[in-house]
Amino acid sequence: MDPDTSVAPSPAQEPAQGVCDGTADCLAMANGHLKGCPRYTPPRSAQVPAGDKPGTGTPTGTTSPSTENSVPVDGVVVAASIERMAQAAGAGAQIAEAPRRREERLRVTEEAEALRLARDPAAWIDANVQISELGKPFRLAPYQRRVLARMFVFDDQGKVAIDEAVWSEPKKSGKTTLAAALALWWGDTQESPNEVLVVANDLEQATSRAFATMCALLTRNPELGKRAKRVSNTLIRFTTGTTIRAIASEFAGAAGSNHGLVLWDETWAGTTESYRRLWDELTPVPTRLNSVRLIFSYAGFEGESKTLRDLYLAGVDAEEHPEGRGERIDADLPLYRSRAGGGLNLVTFWSHECRMPWQTPAWLERQRQDHISKGRVSTWLRLFENRWVSGESMFITAALWDAIVDPTLTPAAPNKNIKVWVGVDVGIKNDTTGIVAVTKRTAPDGTARFVLVSHKIFKPKPGTPVDHANIAAVLRWLHASFAVQKIAVDPSQMLEQIAYLKREGLRIEEVPQTSGTVDEMGQTLITCIQAKTLVVYPDADLRQQALNTVAVEKPNGMRMDKAKSNRKIDAIVALAMALRGLAIKPESFHLPLSTQTKDWTKPAAGRVVDAAGTRYLGDGRFRTASGEDWRDPRY
Repeated sequence: MDPDTSVAPSPAQEPAQGVCDGTADCLAMANGHLKGCPRYTPPRSAQVPAGDKPGTGTPTGTTSPSTENSVPVDGVVVAASIERMAQAAGAGAQIAEAPRRREERLRVTEEAEALRLARDPAAWIDANVQISELGKPFRLAPYQRRVLARMFVFDDQGKVAIDEAVWSEPKKSGKTTLAAALALWWGDTQESPNEVLVVANDLEQATSRAFATMCALLTRNPELGKRAKRVSNTLIRFTTGTTIRAIASEFAGAAGSNHGLVLWDETWAGTTESYRRLWDELTPVPTRLNSVRLIFSYAGFEGESKTLRDLYLAGVDAEEHPEGRGERIDADLPLYRSRAGGGLNLVTFWSHECRMPWQTPAWLERQRQDHISKGRVSTWLRLFENRWVSGESMFITAALWDAIVDPTLTPAAPNKNIKVWVGVDVGIKNDTTGIVAVTKRTAPDGTARFVLVSHKIFKPKPGTPVDHANIAAVLRWLHASFAVQKIAVDPSQMLEQIAYLKREGLRIEEVPQTSGTVDEMGQTLITCIQAKTLVVYPDADLRQQALNTVAVEKPNGMRMDKAKSNRKIDAIVALAMALRGLAIKPESFHLPLSTQTKDWTKPAAGRVVDAAGTRYLGDGRFRTASGEDWRDPRY
């Protein structure tokens, strides 16, 4: 045998032609990769020493000159096999590891997305709140995105840069929907389990506005609704354990809460001491990574809405208000932040502009004209221009008063068939005293009409108060002349005379002038004047006192007050007290006259319009069978 003859490679040593696709078929080849694979290496040829072959005389360990540097065949096969087996095992491990790598990449991606949404409320709202509480497509306005980006800034550790944020815009700017969406964002993304509180002036407001909007958003957006459910009328619970709870400003149980977010709704109405105490109690929690107060409201009343007023002055700059202590941080939007060293970190968005597409110029003009025509200029400024107002505006304009004056009407002559309600406002020292009596009739169309029957204004001399005996004398005269149903008097005034009059049989009703009572009086009077359900006879002093009256708008309604301390309004207050006795107490209604007719059309002058003998005189004037005249101002 030729000792130089090479050993021919076996099929296992000479892989067939193929292309590696990274699969185990290629990697697991006994002698390496398939031909054509970039990693393919041809096998090395080797000779078997003659002395090692059976039947040869070549001594073991000697080599042929041509194979002096060759590797023994057994070494080649073993080394190559071990290497290729290791490669195949490694490939198999890589293939087995692939699903785990995909899961890890997916987990990292999900964590990155969750972190992005937690630090970008606009992105979270885009992803989770696509339908509004009304069932319509919802998208944030561009200016809202800009404000949110400047308001909620997080550092690398996830700490937000603010302790408080104020969002204030005119009425109908979508504040409630935005507030609800931000509360849900916080509950869904911030460190759980978390606690979100929704605070309003009373529980009904807390549950009927922002909280109710949150519940509707959960219903309208099913994917979000899978992660949070309403479990009661005041509680939403997330699957993470985070809760959103609606509470009233009187809620004492909020003390010691571990809240991450407190949403204050319509803070302008928070005027009570209990509201302020709760505000102080629900300060940001220092042990949480993030704990923030978020305030949504439009402007309030100077001297009334102290909590919001303090925030406003701390947040805005001197250009917005001379006492503003903040600084502007956006050239185009009214966005401010508190200056360093000014207390809690506060960002304020305080806008006077209506930016939403539905707040059209035509709509705003209708609102403006409506409020101005009713003497509610301050209301227009506060609600639709988001400006602070003193609360005072013209209560009764000359046009409003003159429209209810019947020039043909005179004070009624004594008539025990006329049932009257009387109001008395006793002046102190230099103030006048007013006594007013009104009656109630029903117009032919069935609507109520209040008619001035009689009035008296006492004007004291300087330094000399009104003699209460003179006031009592007028009340006795009214009692003797008419069927007096009720005499409303503040019990803090002429207390001794009230006791005497009650013993004489006069129907005295003690009406303390509390804030609630005064609100009812003012609201009743202005409603009767605006609706023209009040008819008065001409009187210069009464008209002047009406024009002296201003409306002080309070969170609970309109309150009467005098424009200046030297202007008298006692007769108008007495008129309001008498009207309240009729309008607030329906059970007190006694209709002395029946002037109803089934088919009311403007009759001819002189025609009898009902079975009781009421006659139409013309120009809207009627005369009853008892000889009493009155006028319907609509005719």
